[in-house]
Amino acid sequence: MAFEYLNVNALLNRFNAHQQHMERYIGFLGTVDFVFESEQVLSKPLSPKHWQSKVLLMAQVDETQNGLYEITETGLWQRVEGELEVGNVTALRKESSKFFKLVALKANKQRWQAFNLI
Repeated sequence: MAFEYLNVNALLNRFNAHQQHMERYIGFLGTVDFVFESEQVLSKPLSPKHWQSKVLLMAQVDETQNGLYEITETGLWQRVEGELEVGNVTALRKESSKFFKLVALKANKQRWQAFNLI
């Protein structure tokens, strides 16, 4: 029985290309460390366990405060600036099956919701 040569590098490159294509197609924004589904006070620093992390706010009363934030090494909030489009997706780093999608974007007001890929 003859064995065919399997080029593992070419296979991995192909998987990587497919992943990049899917990320561009669905507007994948990367991962976040924490998701807050309750209102947060942005003038108040977060606890040390959140320092130097990326978070998603989903439930601010003022919807202009919803979105992606970097938390500094002192717990302060810094908004992540960038071009957003309805349909952009981010994932929760610690749980591979948790995704969040930007469902509305009007005048800097963002509305995010959890969604499943399956």
